[in-house]
Amino acid sequence: MKYLKTFENFKPIKNNLEKPFKLKKNIDKSILHLQKSIKALRRRIPSENDIKKRTKMTLDANKKVRDLAELQLKKIKQNIYLNEHPIDENFLNENKNNNIDDVYSYFKNKDLDYELQENLENAYEELKTLIKNNTIKAYRLLNIDDINKIDKNNLGKHFTIDKENTASYDFLEKIGVIDYQGNYDYEKFFVIEIETNISNIDWYQTFDNRINYYGENEINFINNTELKIINIEEVEIVNQK
Repeated sequence: MKYLKTFENFKPIKNNLEKPFKLKKNIDKSILHLQKSIKALRRRIPSENDIKKRTKMTLDANKKVRDLAELQLKKIKQNIYLNEHPIDENFLNENKNNNIDDVYSYFKNKDLDYELQENLENAYEELKTLIKNNTIKAYRLLNIDDINKIDKNNLGKHFTIDKENTASYDFLEKIGVIDYQGNYDYEKFFVIEIETNISNIDWYQTFDNRINYYGENEINFINNTELKIINIEEVEIVNQK
């Protein structure tokens, strides 16, 4: 989506057959993800002895800082537009076909660069293979001191399809649960396995996340009360550094 550069007169420019304005619902999550990534890189850079690696990490951190600034500006502009042009939920969801093939086609027809296009195709093939009898299994890591305190009616909507990755050190560092030295503030971790009907999957949000954050293997659900618990097990987080 293209926007007028004049800040005071900000409004979207219609591009091809796209809607005049397309709200990025996960913009706060994207900003938080970049902030955590920048923080982690800045912590690791001073302790990196390899000059080439340290230089690469510095360049990567600088790029992420620029991306963060652009995203924060986009959020400001987006909020200004929404204040002047309120949009109801029906409008936000009108492009959200709850069908994996339709949503895949929607993203495939967008002008994605090579890497994002590859992420899209890999995500589609992987997700299709995980569907069994119109259901899919997913996993989530919970940090809580007592298994009996888990709210089974409010497990959240953000899960992963990779059970092993759920408790991996690299993944937990990436999402900010563990710092770069392997430290964390929680005593116990539990991995919960659920099953749900594919009609309960937010395919649009799932593909959007898988395209931009492919390594996280995230899957998003519409209603967290329609998740059937298969298993809950306590896991140990091992420092792999």
